[in-house]
Amino acid sequence: MPVPLLDLNRQNGPLHAELMAAAERVLRSGHFIQGPEVEAFEHECAAALGAPHAIAVSSGTDALLVALMSLDIGPGDEVIVPSFTFFATAGSVARLGATPVFADVCPACFNLDPADVARRITPRTSIEAVTRATITAAQPTSRGTLIGAAAVVIDSFLSNRSGKDTSASGSD
Repeated sequence: MPVPLLDLNRQNGPLHAELMAAAERVLRSGHFIQGPEVEAFEHECAAALGAPHAIAVSSGTDALLVALMSLDIGPGDEVIVPSFTFFATAGSVARLGATPVFADVCPACFNLDPADVARRITPRTSIEAVTRATITAAQPTSRGTLIGAAAVVIDSFLSNRSGKDTSASGSD
């Protein structure tokens, strides 16, 4: 018996009126990119996360790229990524010229295994990237630091090891 991968009608059915109203607002405004709907989403998302800002992007891949680019990840850097993940995780690292280093995941939660991450850290390691389908609490690593120092909404939590200033103002 075939098992459906995803039933969007079941998910979206109860939200039909709300989704149609939002789509109509966008159509009437003509703001298909950015605009007031996206700005409202960014403000609501930032408030829900307790963050000063949130930036909406077009995909999880773009979210990973924005996060990595904000940390100046590039040639010569290594980024530890989960071995059990969508290909865009390692692809985003490679696209910027850095080297993805695969680490095992914890079989209970499917997040990076902190012990395996610790074994894979080298002087070239810039960050450990943890991708998740949903936002969860940051996981302590074996070094006692938290993966989650910088957050990209929905798709990625990053822990900066590069020593580069990653604050928005450069003074934090």
